[in-house]
Amino acid sequence: MIGYYLGGGGAVTIPNNINGFLVTRIGSTAFGNQIGITSITIPDSVTTIQYSAFTGCTGITNLIIPNSVTNIENWAFSGCKNLVSITLPQGMTTIKRGMFSDCYSLTAVDIQSTVASIEQEAFANCRSLINLNIPDSVSSIGVAAFRGCTGLTSINIPRNVNVIEPWAFKGCVSLRRFEVVSNNPNFASNDDGVLFNKSRSSLIQYPPGRPFSTYSIPDGVNSLSYGSFEDCSNLAEVNIPNTVANVMENAFYGCDGLVSITIPSSVSYIGSGAFLNCIRLSAISVASNNPSYGSDSAGVLFDKNISLLIQYPRGRNVSSYIIPNTVSTIKSFSFSNCTNLINVIIPNSVKVLERYAFNSCSSLQSVALGSGVVTIGDLAFQNCYGLTNIIIPDSVNTIGESAFSFCTNLTSVTLGNGLYEIKSGVFSNCRNLSSITIPTNVTSIGYAAFGGCRALTNLVIPNNVTSIGSQAFTSCTSLTSVTIGKGVANIGGGAFSYCGNISKLYFLGNAPTLPNDYSDPLFFSLNASGSPSRSTPTIYYLSGSTGWGPAFSGRPTSVVLNPVVSTFSPNTAAGNQLAWFANPGSVYVVESTDSLSNSFTVRSYITASNTQETWTDPESVVPNTRFYRIGLVMP
Repeated sequence: MIGYYLGGGGAVTIPNNINGFLVTRIGSTAFGNQIGITSITIPDSVTTIQYSAFTGCTGITNLIIPNSVTNIENWAFSGCKNLVSITLPQGMTTIKRGMFSDCYSLTAVDIQSTVASIEQEAFANCRSLINLNIPDSVSSIGVAAFRGCTGLTSINIPRNVNVIEPWAFKGCVSLRRFEVVSNNPNFASNDDGVLFNKSRSSLIQYPPGRPFSTYSIPDGVNSLSYGSFEDCSNLAEVNIPNTVANVMENAFYGCDGLVSITIPSSVSYIGSGAFLNCIRLSAISVASNNPSYGSDSAGVLFDKNISLLIQYPRGRNVSSYIIPNTVSTIKSFSFSNCTNLINVIIPNSVKVLERYAFNSCSSLQSVALGSGVVTIGDLAFQNCYGLTNIIIPDSVNTIGESAFSFCTNLTSVTLGNGLYEIKSGVFSNCRNLSSITIPTNVTSIGYAAFGGCRALTNLVIPNNVTSIGSQAFTSCTSLTSVTIGKGVANIGGGAFSYCGNISKLYFLGNAPTLPNDYSDPLFFSLNASGSPSRSTPTIYYLSGSTGWGPAFSGRPTSVVLNPVVSTFSPNTAAGNQLAWFANPGSVYVVESTDSLSNSFTVRSYITASNTQETWTDPESVVPNTRFYRIGLVMP
């Protein structure tokens, strides 16, 4: 076996034996990324070419594989960007996954008559392929097998093909027609070069390069398959007959020229993303007698009861939209990439915003969330660059992963008290977020939840939090002071990595557990550019707490006394505003109780910025009925 090539490049001839041992295999990545090789000769002793054996050999232009080779594994020639032609061996039965993907210059492939299967992404992004002859032996064409073959103008489907997987011809923007042989028992094409199943009840693929602006789907078609019109940017108008019942997922995805569409009364199912990223689509109309779907005067698609908002037309050139007060769920992707939207009002009736609901609405500046919202899905507002503030109502108990990530102009966030978990990446890379108050009910902070929030300066983690995930606050480069509540028991690796300006960490409880697979688990020792930049804060902890030593995560520790408490009567706290003399930089805790026979409740942690600090109780209280006290937490 050839395990790894160490030569100098140029024309390479692989010997048929080495030290008397027959060379039968070329090993995985054996010649991977050897850009200096200009040609390669494979001996007829070789039977197997393993995974990625020639990946990235950009100097090879032509290749002949001898007939002795019976097995070529996944990605064997992927990324050979200058490979123009290749001769495949006779007897080969499968063109495996990604075998020639990203071979940008490949113009000719001789597929042998023994090949039965063309697997997933086999020729993906072979953009110089213009014509391809698929032999009668082929029975299946895999997912994305010819994805991104932008030079293909036509393709023949021979008689034995019985499986064509989704996205097989996605992004073949020059493809003008499919030609299916008449004796194929599974598929058919019509005079327009459109691909159907044999009975023509299912439209499988409209050729994306067909140079016409209108198309009328033939009567009798019952289903528009997954991605059937995807990326057909020449189409401005598609007429759907009253025989179509199913519009499957991504059916019209990326139809850039489509301006409007009418859903007939026969349609009973519309899949997710069916009209996603149709950038000029200004209205979706639904026949009034359709029993499953409806639309409003703005051309927005709903279910019949107007309880599910399915798709807002991306090309609608209006800056504001008020969601009807009958809607309970905003479906996945429903407003995704609607870049004209500036303001959205979500009524109290809405309970769920599904994943990606407003993703990449880059102009969105204002979102009013109603008091009924319970769930905000994963990535729901990701990349909403115009959003500057958001108020999460108390009704919300779930915010999905990365829900507000990369909202780069978000400066203010108010989190409701119904939230129990801050999930992974929720506010990651919100680089202008300068402050955050974590609700007292929150028990965990996930991976990279606030990673890259470069404007955060101070942070208080409340007592109910028990775990802080890995890299939760990584690259918060302006962070100077952190107070960690007494309930925190576990902190993940690099939770404060690349936070080079932290000077003080205050721990109110026992020493938490850190991962043991890092020498510097809390901070790491490099900054974001990879240069040495150790954070050098002092770790403060309270007397009486346990698990502390002279150092923590390689940083010095210092013990401080428990809070010194001052109790104010209601009369002293006139108007529920407290004032006290303070030491700038010190951390104080404000607590209250409505009866001195009850325990005090923590209301706020305050890092003093002046010699006199004030705090106003945000709750409305009957005068002279609440007691307050202020304690010094950290000097």
